[in-house]
Formats: sequence, C-alpha cells, structure tokens
Amino acid sequence: MFNHKCNLCTFVSGSYVKAIVKSVEDGRIELTLRRGWGDNNKKDEEEEEEEQKELPLPLPEVGDIVKAYVTDTNKKGCFLRLNNGVNGRVILKDLGDKFVADPKAEFPVGRLVAGKVK
Repeated sequence: MFNHKCNLCTFVSGSYVKAIVKSVEDGRIELTLRRGWGDNNKKDEEEEEEEQKELPLPLPEVGDIVKAYVTDTNKKGCFLRLNNGVNGRVILKDLGDKFVADPKAEFPVGRLVAGKVK
C-alpha cells in the first residue's frame, strides 16, 4: 500500500517539489518524495514512530475521477498507475467516447490521463 507523509491536496500544477530519482529505465524516470529513500543511515526513533502513525491513502471508489500514468498499452487497452500501490486497467471500449483505432499512439507510456472509476 502506498504511504505518504505529505498532504497531496497541497500540490498544484506548476509547484516545485524536492524529489529523489529512484530509477531511470527505458527512458522513464521514477521519483519519490520520501525523505531518506536509499539512505543507508539508520532512522532515528522519532522518524520510525511517525511512519507507524501514517495512514494509507484511500483507494478510489466507483464514480471517482482519478488521474493516472499509462504504464503499458496494447491492442486490448491500457494499464495505469495511480500511485505506488494502486494500478488499474482500462479496456479498449472504455478508452474514449469514440472508437480508438490505435491505442498505442493515443495512449503512449508515461502519458498522464484522467478517468472515472467503474
């Protein structure tokens, strides 16, 4: 499950954030906002207590409008990642209001999309 210390509602388009590059692979960059990710230093007791108090982000419910990144596209539809713990799939008939002839061209890997949870 995806855990996060900060309030995601405070982010707005164009904001600057501090992030750490977790990996670079096939032209994609994975970032994290977690302090100390990848550090070999032992966390102090206060930080560990804070992490234990964290609550996971709620799962999206039917009818919610969500934003996600395309992680894979094939002739049957798209796979999406909402956050580090939630992945989704959109079948071909639900990719748009009209028929999508070439899903790979319309929904390339890395594109940010928005949709309604069914």
